[in-house]
Amino acid sequence: MQPPPDPVQVWLDRHRAGLKPPVNELCTLCQERVKQLVRPRLRTFPLVTQDSQTTDVADETFVRLLNALGRGVSPPSILDLERFLARTVRLVLLDMHKAIQRRRRRVGELGDAPVPQPGDTDDDLMVAFHQYVESLPPDEQALFDVFYYQGKTKAEAAVLLGLPPTTAHTLWTKARLRLSRKLGRDLTE
Repeated sequence: MQPPPDPVQVWLDRHRAGLKPPVNELCTLCQERVKQLVRPRLRTFPLVTQDSQTTDVADETFVRLLNALGRGVSPPSILDLERFLARTVRLVLLDMHKAIQRRRRRVGELGDAPVPQPGDTDDDLMVAFHQYVESLPPDEQALFDVFYYQGKTKAEAAVLLGLPPTTAHTLWTKARLRLSRKLGRDLTE
């Protein structure tokens, strides 16, 4: 007996078939997935954490998801949807961080406080990390999306990526090593 199909995959299949399932249904189905993507990432952005909550980042992620669906984006699988959500969370955090930095610079320019310079904080290292991931080719981004952003185990990631577990883990280890060399330390732990 086969397990019942994942409700998210059912929604995606209906959407791709042009049946226009209710988007609020997808948001409800993905609510916990998005929170699981946001919570650990938010901890790596102290400026954003001080200025926002998990719900702010999750809400903006859903707004961008709904806009993308309205523009015809139609992820064929749960992996594609989760990769889209991971990328969206990454971009939302980067955008929020940049907005906070702009506000702080404006406030600093108005007062006697020193104006923060890019590169002065650990936040800037995390920005560089997320920008680096964003610049990777899709196959390497998939490794970060699945292992780092989604926090999947080696076995889970292998299934999602369609690779043997040892191959998935080897590729992930090499991707982390390249990132560590670029940024001077491993930020994926």
